[in-house]
Order: sequence, then C-alpha cells, then structure tokens
Amino acid sequence: MLDFGQNRWSAPNYQGRSQQRRLLLLMVTAGMVLAAVLYAADPKSWDWVSQLSRKRAGDRQAAVDTRLQPRRADEPIVVARGPQAAAVPKAGKFFTDVDAKSLAAVRDDTPLRRQELPAMFQLLSVARRADPRALAQASLGTPAFVQLLRQPESFRGQLVTLRGRVHGVIKLPAGDIPGGVRELFQLWLQPENDGSNPIVIQCLDLPKAFPRGEHLDEQIEATGFYFKRLAYVASDHSMRLAPLILAESVDWIPKPPGAAAPQPIDWKQLAWGVTLALVAAAVLLAFALPRRRGPADTLPRHAASGKPAAGLAQLDELRSLEVSPESREALERIAELEQDDKRGEP
Repeated sequence: MLDFGQNRWSAPNYQGRSQQRRLLLLMVTAGMVLAAVLYAADPKSWDWVSQLSRKRAGDRQAAVDTRLQPRRADEPIVVARGPQAAAVPKAGKFFTDVDAKSLAAVRDDTPLRRQELPAMFQLLSVARRADPRALAQASLGTPAFVQLLRQPESFRGQLVTLRGRVHGVIKLPAGDIPGGVRELFQLWLQPENDGSNPIVIQCLDLPKAFPRGEHLDEQIEATGFYFKRLAYVASDHSMRLAPLILAESVDWIPKPPGAAAPQPIDWKQLAWGVTLALVAAAVLLAFALPRRRGPADTLPRHAASGKPAAGLAQLDELRSLEVSPESREALERIAELEQDDKRGEP
C-alpha cells in the first residue's frame, strides 16, 4: 500500500531552545578542552610539582625569611647542613692580591654605600686580572643560600661558585672603576639550590650575545667574590636581603637551537579568542541553518494550501485526460473480453 502522507521523520530543529542549549554547551566544552590543552602544554604550568618535592628535601630547602629585620648581637647563627653546604672559610685566608683591610668598610643589611666602592673595585680588579682556572680552584664550592645570607662575615672576600638561572640583567654606569671600565652589569640569579630567593651578581663583562633586560631565563655558572648582604626594595615595596657576588664574567649555558623557552599563556587573549569563536559559531548557525518551520509547514500540502498532495494530484490529472472515441471503443472492447473470460471460467 502506497503512503502519500508526510514523512514522520524530520531533521532536528536547531532554532529550538533545547538544541541551542546543547550547541552552546558543546562549544563551551570545546573551548575549555582547548584551554586545558594549552595549559598542559606549557612546562612552566607544572613548576608547582617540583616546588612540592623541594619542600620535602630537608632543612636546606626550608623557606628563608629575607626581610630586613634588626638582629640582636647574641642571636645564634644557623648554619645550613646538606649536600650543597660549603665549608666555612678559614679566617684570614684570602685569594692572592685581595686587600683584606679594605673589606673592613663593608656593612651588611644596607644598599651599596659610597664608602664600600673602593673595596668592591679592588675585588673586581683582582677577578679581572686572575686566571679563571685559578679562581675556580680556589673556590669554596657552591654554598647553600642560607649560608651566604646568614654568615656574611665568614664568606666576605671569599670565592664561591654559583649555578642557576638569570631572570634579569641591568646595565649600571661604572665610570669610577680603575682600568677604564665604563659599565657594570647586575644579574639577578635564581640559584639551583633555592628557587625562591635571588642572588645578586655584579660583573664587568658578559658573554657575547648574552640577552639583556627583564623576564629572562638563562642558565649560567659563575665564580666570584662574596661581598656583602645587600638590602634592596622588592616588588612588594618591602626591604629584602640578598647575597652580593662580584665576578669578572659568567659562563653562559645557552639553550640548544630550536629549544625556545615556552611563552606563558595570555589568558586575556585566550578568553577573547574563545569568545570570538563562540560568537562566530552562533552567527554561522543563525544564517547557515534552515529557518524554523511554522505551523503551516508541519501540515500536509493539500491541507495547508488547499492543493492536492503528490499522489492525489496524479489521480486528478488522469481523470482530466481527454480520451479519443477510438481509444474509448478499444478500452470498452477489452473490458467486454475480460468479462467473457470471467463467465467462461468454471
């Protein structure tokens, strides 16, 4: 039996509220997945994992309070213990040509003072004239950050070796340095044995093509003279303390070609991108999808407009055909023969 009625299956109505809610939820979910993928692809996003492991490493990794605070004369000095701790230097034993008398003018827990410049320039001159291999051999090793911070009197004028990542380079004027040196570089180092507190390195020269400015991430190693516990103004406007090291230069360990440092995620740009994608998708759906059908479109064609449906229209066309007399007689003859055949059947 032929059914000339309307097909009961119909495409989803994307203009309906339920379908629009589903599409919006799908696009928001896709945006969240994209944001999660970008976050997970950035190695810096997982630094907190290494920080958790560092906090469990023992007292040498314990947080050190670097705020400038008055210290009593009878306050005990805490010496760090651990594999990174260096031996306390012997009193009165300095590298060749170091003027121990000039170090008497150095005062800790202050910014760099004018009275301390002769002692600083004298140590820089020694570092510049000396053989780098001799300086490395005379180094006490790699002290823990807490040692350099809490034992400035013991390490002053001694050679130490530092390793870590430089996050900022500032060029300072230094016209009074003997030997015609007209510039001085200040490096802010994140030591590898303490990721939360900086060490300040002032050097006369930098390797060729070493980047300048802020927001750096360059691996270095340096051997220099411990000078003092320097007071500086932190980003939160509080006074902090950091060890100050004087060196002729640093050894740069550049990244291999093609290993550019990953850029942090710009969440504002990501939010704008996701928003624009959602708006573009909504506009595309509004213009590309078929318009919503009205009540008249849901009825059969012959009921909605008064016109016959597809099957009825064909029957009406057959009825309206004009038949010639010859064709009519032939049809009547065929009908009579069919009737005779039926009568003759047993």
